[in-house]
Amino acid sequence: GADIWQGGIDVENRFTGTPLSGGASLSYFAGEDFAAWTGMLHLRLFFDTNVLVSAVLFGGVPGRVVEAARDGRADGVVSLHVLADFVDVLTRPRFGIDEATAIALAEEIASFTEVVPLMVASGSWVVDSGDDPVVEAALTGRATHLVTGDARIHEAAVEGLRVVNPADAARLL
Repeated sequence: GADIWQGGIDVENRFTGTPLSGGASLSYFAGEDFAAWTGMLHLRLFFDTNVLVSAVLFGGVPGRVVEAARDGRADGVVSLHVLADFVDVLTRPRFGIDEATAIALAEEIASFTEVVPLMVASGSWVVDSGDDPVVEAALTGRATHLVTGDARIHEAAVEGLRVVNPADAARLL
């Protein structure tokens, strides 16, 4: 019998439309076609407060990751808990941002993300119970990844959720 990976099958690459005459091989998945295929997997990134604060105040890698949600390269997800915490953190004296500006920034983030209406967790997910609403909202919002700089959340093993730092999230985009 013919080896279907090396045989004379005339097929069309459904990702690029390029004919694969004379036999496709598994090696074609290692190049641009594989990148096109993996690009079909749309990311749903849940942003923790620390990522949003860093994105707004300093930009950098967290800013690029949040910008990916704004421009549609990924779905951004936050929660009411995270947005309230975001406003609280920005209005601390060391950042010098007034409440009206902090609220306007939170509303801007809400305009390009899905907001999970969760303030208090119903379950226990991580060692620090203060982080439970973040993890639960990420799960409720069907996030593929929870983007955080919080090392305590990175230690958690939560089935169905991948916890990544902003640099790892940027590499996925």
